[in-house]
Amino acid sequence: MIERCIAILRWALFSHYYYTTANLGGNVQDVQFDWSEESVEEVNKLIEDLIYDIGMNNGDDTAYYLYKGYRVVAIEANPILVEDGKKRFADDIKNNKLVILNVGINDKPGTAKFYINNAKDEWSAFDFEAASRTKSKHDAIDVTEIDIECVRLKDIIEKYGVPYYLKTDIEGKDIFCLEDLNKDDLPKYVSIEAHSLKYLCILSNLGYNSFKFIDQTDHNNPKTVDNEKYLYRVRKSIQNKIFQSAYSFISRFPTLRSFIKEKIMKRTIQNKDDNNWEFLPGSSGPFGEDTFGDWCNLEEITYNYLHYHFQQKNRGKINMYGWFDFHARKLDDKFTTDYLKFGG
Repeated sequence: MIERCIAILRWALFSHYYYTTANLGGNVQDVQFDWSEESVEEVNKLIEDLIYDIGMNNGDDTAYYLYKGYRVVAIEANPILVEDGKKRFADDIKNNKLVILNVGINDKPGTAKFYINNAKDEWSAFDFEAASRTKSKHDAIDVTEIDIECVRLKDIIEKYGVPYYLKTDIEGKDIFCLEDLNKDDLPKYVSIEAHSLKYLCILSNLGYNSFKFIDQTDHNNPKTVDNEKYLYRVRKSIQNKIFQSAYSFISRFPTLRSFIKEKIMKRTIQNKDDNNWEFLPGSSGPFGEDTFGDWCNLEEITYNYLHYHFQQKNRGKINMYGWFDFHARKLDDKFTTDYLKFGG
């Protein structure tokens, strides 16, 4: 089955597969950002010190990007989190290092229903089912419905420029970000939640040609995985069962769960020059060349994703108990995907 899926994907990508996006217009309004350092001619070209944090949430990713010295456009639909972010990053906003946009990303401008999960704000979404899910039967469903103004990503890019890195994590609306990218003027790096192979299809057709499948559960000490080794599979299975049992018990006590999340489960990034940076659970982690592991081609990333998706626990080189983001990079024109050897 895995081999057939790969064959179908390759046929779709390199034969007749194509996609189009509607030009529906729209404007980004009521936002301010001082781009005095950039000329008018440069604003629609890649800006090396700019990152888009689409799905800012509590601002932990934005804080990391600012720490790394980048300017940030942070996009968040939840107005409560936006106000918290403005307080947390007041100095960065004042110094023109950050702008926070209280908008949603959609395929057309206008107002849409947004559902705030009051228990787990990171699950808030424009889709009620996505926003109202629970991680434990002991969690109560507490969702608030509001109206939020939505815009096209292409309108934000037109106003602020093409980012060096684009991170998107917006619970099901991520595809609208990919569909609004211009293949002639792309971010160098992109990361997106690994929900669908369609994301890889779009990224490949845009021109991205090297990929990683990054485990979001371990930014601290990521390890090489080999599911084809029996003892490794047994050890991971036991570890996962212990973790799930412990989490189910802890979930009955919200105060204890919050304490463990904030004080115990911090992750400290160890690669490159960021030895002192702590990542909390839920953070997107490092990006670009700071990510763990080797870049691979489309075939290999598809191979790993399909084994994870179908839970083929004795195949592939990924943690079957994690959750993942796709990371994509566009190599210079002088390189091709032939440079990336399958399994390398």
